[in-house]
Amino acid sequence: MSKIEKLPTQFSPFLKEIESTLKTCIEFDREEKSHIYLWQSNLGAYPYLPLNFEYPCSKITNEPLQFLAQINFSDFPHLENFPAKGILQFYLNMKECDLGMDESLDRIQLNHRVLYFPDVDENEKLLKNRETLKQLSEIPEDEEELWVGPSGLVFKEVQQYITFFDYRFAPLLFNRNEV
Repeated sequence: MSKIEKLPTQFSPFLKEIESTLKTCIEFDREEKSHIYLWQSNLGAYPYLPLNFEYPCSKITNEPLQFLAQINFSDFPHLENFPAKGILQFYLNMKECDLGMDESLDRIQLNHRVLYFPDVDENEKLLKNRETLKQLSEIPEDEEELWVGPSGLVFKEVQQYITFFDYRFAPLLFNRNEV
């Protein structure tokens, strides 16, 4: 039985609209690895940073931000409108209750950072070394419970219908802006 056939009966009048939302997307999962190269996709390991690139810091406190994850698009199944190569990274300020995310300051990135490196050099001599990165991004003991252990990331192409949490759900199914 497909996911669409498992929908509650109250969604039957909207079946055609829901079926029209089927999209290719990417699922990701953690993968335990004994060694993660600095340019590999990972969650909470070490980021890819060229020697001449400054480690991301909060623009408010000037303290180093915590590295969250990076996606190397060469590990990623190809999706339309996504790059075929390069590394996308995410950094947060774990010392703030909103984790550095302030939606009212669109694209300013005062207390978080999203970085993209279009060209990836796999020569570790041209990258910040692990010891330097460890000093900059070490997690204090009292915050360790908030993090999962470092891991690689694996990606899988899947098909998915719109979900209730998608901002387009209410306008598509109910012709209104809010559910």
